[in-house]
Amino acid sequence: MTLIVFFLMFITASATEKLCPLRASIDVLEGEYFFLCYLESMQEHFQEEAYTINWYKENAGKQQLIKETGRIVSQMNFLEFWPAELSDSGNYSVTHSNGKQNFTIQKWTLNVLERNKSSCFNKNHLTTEIKNAGTGHSLKCSDLSVNENDSITWYKDCKNYENETERELDFKTLTVQHSGIYTCKILISHKGKIYHSTNTIKLVVEEDAPEAGALEIVGHNEEIETEIGKEETLNCTGFLGYYMREDASLYWLINQKFPEKCTGIPENEPSICEEELKKLKLGNKFYVTTLLWIKKVTDEDMHRNFTCMLQADERTQMKIVKLKKGNTRDLPVHIFTTGMVLAVLFPCVAVAVVFVCVMFRVDLVLFYRNICRRDDTAGDGKEYDAFVSYLKDCISPTEEEREFALKILPMILEENFGYKLCIFERDVSPGGGKCIEYSCH
Repeated sequence: MTLIVFFLMFITASATEKLCPLRASIDVLEGEYFFLCYLESMQEHFQEEAYTINWYKENAGKQQLIKETGRIVSQMNFLEFWPAELSDSGNYSVTHSNGKQNFTIQKWTLNVLERNKSSCFNKNHLTTEIKNAGTGHSLKCSDLSVNENDSITWYKDCKNYENETERELDFKTLTVQHSGIYTCKILISHKGKIYHSTNTIKLVVEEDAPEAGALEIVGHNEEIETEIGKEETLNCTGFLGYYMREDASLYWLINQKFPEKCTGIPENEPSICEEELKKLKLGNKFYVTTLLWIKKVTDEDMHRNFTCMLQADERTQMKIVKLKKGNTRDLPVHIFTTGMVLAVLFPCVAVAVVFVCVMFRVDLVLFYRNICRRDDTAGDGKEYDAFVSYLKDCISPTEEEREFALKILPMILEENFGYKLCIFERDVSPGGGKCIEYSCH
């Protein structure tokens, strides 16, 4: 009995894995049945205690709990839309709660596209397949329904195609005439109503079709040296080949969880976010690229696996990026050179300053007194600051000497700088001082 249960769970897990690939962004047509789903490992079935599953949709930047209606139904790992409407576009997430903690399991961005009123398909909701003429090929219908009793109809260029009703449309030998747009329509019965889901493929058959090219992620697993607190931008680019694969999906995972999307508003950005997917064409080659922006690297980021996933044509490629602390870097050349120049110039400048201060100390003192208006001789108890002595008794001084001693010196030192001079002829009264005799030659 245990083996039977295990076998049934294995089959269920395999079917769920087929229906629930890891996709960050999903496109669906309005008015069609659709569901979001996530994978749970069988180990969780045995180990998890009682828990509840909650589905959320982002509304005005906040997570709002989704309540079941007749149109939106939650069943175990599935959130079903009967049918999807334009208003369902947005960001979705699912959480497990054990009553103490909530764990976010997966996140999606759902884009509900408007139906083309004049056609049976929307050109933004199709995949392209390019094949060589003369080879065999089969087109596969959507996996949105696993009920073998559901009615299936194939259309080519919106016209019923040879009454085909199988899930796969087989071509034993392709010809150029097989080129066209094929739409598979599945009718699904639910509570007495009929809903439908479509899958559209553009088939291009060429006589000498170019090689599609190997699907691959540019670059290999790598470790990036960085520092705590530094901003980092991780790039992931996928090579799609020589035509744009509309079903290609490129996204980042952080320890197997989807990061938040960047808002474009710097002050509102989360600490780690993923920028919008971009499609590129270089020459005749097609690429998709996405960036993961880390605002400030933390110590926790050093222990995370940043995984870039590329999916297309049921193939998956991945690249793992890890961060590690870099070695202490040498000073840049320009900073080192500047430091050495300053180290040499500083002693020279210091010596020059000392030399100027010694040579022009008197001028500097006078300049200081003139600027600060301070008299350091005031209050020192001395009547005079200086005595002016010149030859006047032995010879008759010239008018220039006399004028310098009696006029110029007092004018400069007394009037401008506040010094008080003792000049014999002016300040010593007759008989009040001793005559100083000088020898004359």
